[in-house]
Amino acid sequence: MERDQWKTAAEAYRKDAEAQAENARLCLDRETKAARDAAERTSIVKQARPRARTVEEKAKVVDDETRRRAVERLNRPL
Repeated sequence: MERDQWKTAAEAYRKDAEAQAENARLCLDRETKAARDAAERTSIVKQARPRARTVEEKAKVVDDETRRRAVERLNRPL
């Protein structure tokens, strides 16, 4: 009977360890993806070149303030 209790306890600890390992793996996967996304954003921002907007763009594209707010929102830290 005591042997069965030890087996049950050992199985519970094994399952807990497996769950913790899976949580750690998922966390590392998220961190890796976040680092890749940050590098991609940095690359995009470094390659961006300002230019004057055409008259048509000024008439049909959002105003500078809205564009600035959108850029700030997209560039916020994760």
